[in-house]
Amino acid sequence: MKKSTYILVFILMTILFISCEKVLDVEPTESLSTDQAIQNRNDVLRALTGCYDALQQTGLYSLDMVAIPDLLADNLDHSGTRQEYGQIDNNSILAENFLIEGIWNDSYDALNRINSLLDKLPEINDLTAEERNNVTGQLYFLRSLIHFNLVNFFGPIPIKTTPTYGIDDNLDVPRDTKDAVYTQVLTDLNNALGKISNQEPIKASDAAVKGLLARVHLYLENWNEAKTYASELISNTAFMIDPDYNNLFTGANSPEFIFQVEYNTQDQNTLAYYFFPTSEEGRNEFTPSETMEDAYETADTIRKNASLADQGYVYKYRDITTGTDNVTVFRLAEMYLIRAEAEAKLNGDLEAIKSDINVIRNRAGLENTTAVTYGELLDAIEQERRVEFAFEGHRWFDLIRTGRAMEVLENISSPNQLLMPIPLSEITSNNNPGMYQNPGY
Repeated sequence: MKKSTYILVFILMTILFISCEKVLDVEPTESLSTDQAIQNRNDVLRALTGCYDALQQTGLYSLDMVAIPDLLADNLDHSGTRQEYGQIDNNSILAENFLIEGIWNDSYDALNRINSLLDKLPEINDLTAEERNNVTGQLYFLRSLIHFNLVNFFGPIPIKTTPTYGIDDNLDVPRDTKDAVYTQVLTDLNNALGKISNQEPIKASDAAVKGLLARVHLYLENWNEAKTYASELISNTAFMIDPDYNNLFTGANSPEFIFQVEYNTQDQNTLAYYFFPTSEEGRNEFTPSETMEDAYETADTIRKNASLADQGYVYKYRDITTGTDNVTVFRLAEMYLIRAEAEAKLNGDLEAIKSDINVIRNRAGLENTTAVTYGELLDAIEQERRVEFAFEGHRWFDLIRTGRAMEVLENISSPNQLLMPIPLSEITSNNNPGMYQNPGY
């Protein structure tokens, strides 16, 4: 890993996960001061909160993990001043693009926080067995989520399951194969299953583990497994499709949420600020593409009005004043569409596929799908995923995993563009011959 990154991570770890982007200059309750260490149960819980804080970083769910996949695809256009976002919109990314480096660095910072707490847990004596399992399961989930995101952005990446405490640790590590990364993701998720007692959507839960398992197996084209985990969540009475789509973006507690990254006035996200126009005190960095606006059926006003403001900007993230919009990573609607896609790929029950699609369409006030054949149903699922999850960070990965990116995106002319470059700073500072650049960069 990049040496300068781990020096920074080491500094961060010595203060035990204090967030580097606090909005208010106050000592947050989840922090530990420099003269403290993880010595007891309370320290563990504070450090665990620090691991969740890592998800709030700009390179993760505060902005780029949400916006960049739609900017890479055809949902967003670049309309602002940062040329690095312009590179991403044009699919002509340079290896020194600091936004891509931010995704890499913030992800490995998160992994180091997670691994450091996992490393310390066996030394803590005042945790009950249930508490230890609960914390361990949450950390396994978080580690699998970060590795999953990294492998889908960059392809082969270094698997990180041990902490780095200082610059004397070996930082020159190779990239591991995609198969190895996915094996690690599934190992962590399977180890997390049944351990987590938490049920709040703003923390990892057994349901969140199953949600990620459903998504991972969908990406791997393990259709039976994807269908199984999606079905388990659909049949879980703790969750239901919110009858009001707009509720998902108002800050309300919806029964549809499976896992969210939480924000508050201390830990703010920047999504509304980057999406809102200057007339609304935003920076207008991204705007919905014309094809995105046209993607909504004429009658699909419920979803369109909840997603786009009349003035033509993204409206799903609305709290520009304090940045407290939670970011939804998994919600039940995705499980219906995962199950429908898996069933279609299995040449399964046509009526069951239609039924799952119609749950999503009917909530949006639309009539049942007119698709009949498996091919038509898969096209309908792609369309529903685009408008249902617009500006939630799905579109690029959907086009990549289905092999449709080069067909749909006019700026994609080479398969080399389907992966992000390994940050140049990593390439130049990592002396392991197994740390190589992706083709085309």
